[in-house]
Amino acid sequence: MIGLYGALAVLAALENRFRTDRGQYVDLSGYEALCTLMGPAIMGVSLNKTPARPQGNHSDHIDACPCGCYPCRGTDRWCVVSAATEDEWQALCRVLDRADLQSDDRFRTLSGRRSNEEQLDGLIKRWTAERTAEQAVAILQEAGVPAGVVQNAEDLAQDPHLLARQFFVPLKHPVLGRTLNDRSPIRFGADEPVNWKAAPQLGEDNRYVFKELLGLTEEEFIHYREQGVIA
Repeated sequence: MIGLYGALAVLAALENRFRTDRGQYVDLSGYEALCTLMGPAIMGVSLNKTPARPQGNHSDHIDACPCGCYPCRGTDRWCVVSAATEDEWQALCRVLDRADLQSDDRFRTLSGRRSNEEQLDGLIKRWTAERTAEQAVAILQEAGVPAGVVQNAEDLAQDPHLLARQFFVPLKHPVLGRTLNDRSPIRFGADEPVNWKAAPQLGEDNRYVFKELLGLTEEEFIHYREQGVIA
């Protein structure tokens, strides 16, 4: 978030210079940038005098229930499930093979489901725990219930969408061997193919930087290196 605000501030300053021929001094507070994400919580504290407490995977500001993260079969495997509409809730009941929940007074309405969220979460957890995250999500999505796999790094490296977008760049690292590296998500119509290389090791490009870019002679370069000025 702080980086996004920083980029926006730079663009705004450039736009101002374009319009007025005058530069801008930019003062960006990282603390304040993060506070902009807390609007509903701040309003709740200031207007309703309700203290802000950790909510785990749930939120009072999302008009859906259930809406959470549930354990699946395997080590540290999870999926997220949400039901915001009556159709989604009924579809979830069918997936769970619990048609009785639709007439249960505890879960018949959204407000009722919110009041009995802990019991509802228990029912969903028992169902997801018997399946892999991928199996659970496939079944739920097929039934019309919003769901997704909580992806780890390995999942992301094999994500079909990211692979189709060529988000990962394979690079050969002198120590690590073949590695996958993420690239910028920003694309331009005139993008040219880039000859990517792995990040240099400590001091790997010193000769190029100090001699070709900064103009040091070979004698100066050796002298500074012997003195410990250059690593």
